[in-house]
Amino acid sequence: MPNRSLAEVMAFMAGENVPPFNGAPFTVNPGYPTQAEIMERPPTHKPEVIAFFKQWKRSTWKEARAAGTEGARYSALTILVQGIAEIYRRPVEVGINTELASACYVPMQNKIVFNSRLSVITALHELSHHLFGTSEKKACRWSVHLFKKVFPRAFAQLEWQGHMLVKRRANLIEQPCPNLNSDEGSPSLENSTPTAAGASL
Repeated sequence: MPNRSLAEVMAFMAGENVPPFNGAPFTVNPGYPTQAEIMERPPTHKPEVIAFFKQWKRSTWKEARAAGTEGARYSALTILVQGIAEIYRRPVEVGINTELASACYVPMQNKIVFNSRLSVITALHELSHHLFGTSEKKACRWSVHLFKKVFPRAFAQLEWQGHMLVKRRANLIEQPCPNLNSDEGSPSLENSTPTAAGASL
């Protein structure tokens, strides 16, 4: 993608028309992988990343779910992506823009921008773009398999729609966690709105 201003990226993600850049239209990488391609071979994750993610799940995420506010979820996801980024020694900024249609990673600003639908898999997906580049296949595989390793029960209650993971129809209305002693709670962590990277991951 040609270098763009943050304002242009935000406008594009909000569904507005953005003029061509040196004759090239503003587009998002359309190379989305299939479910089979995402799940065919689990990638290797750093042991430190898995350990940090599990600890985050037991403490920070549990507290955020108990608080039940969007602010608490945003703060928890910020801690997650910045903590993993530090393990890779690749610090990243995090912001939020509730007017965006989907979350995105803005490489020219070294920044992940969440929208109003805060999702663990989406956060991992955009972090993967920060760490590994523009490949949709790699971003989907890295984020989905990492989520599956740490949230196996929640993962089992999601379903595929093309390359996207969404909540099952019976779970479309998010419910408060019925058991705050559970590490996972309900699987209401995802949304079906495509992200800037092309998947609600």
